[in-house]
Amino acid sequence: MRVSRQLVEKTEYVLKAGGLPPLAWYDVLHELAEAGEGGLRPFELIDRVLLAQYNVSRLLARLEADGLLEKLPVSDDGRGQTVRITANGREMRRRISSAMDAP
Repeated sequence: MRVSRQLVEKTEYVLKAGGLPPLAWYDVLHELAEAGEGGLRPFELIDRVLLAQYNVSRLLARLEADGLLEKLPVSDDGRGQTVRITANGREMRRRISSAMDAP
């Protein structure tokens, strides 16, 4: 567990030094990209990431405000939403991934 924590801390440091957002952003953007054009419902996303529900809700709002994802209504559920990655979100995901791959 210590090694895992150290790896996460090192990755977070690399991202911050590169002026990039935290690792949690990558996790959400990655799952949305993998979901394709159909996107995911927030509860589906929560099942796929290691973040608490309230953290995911806040993060989705931030990613939407930054233009990295869009929220779409669900036709058969008046209160439901689907979240989908945008082109800007795909680019941010690529930038974060590149920074993590750098030596």
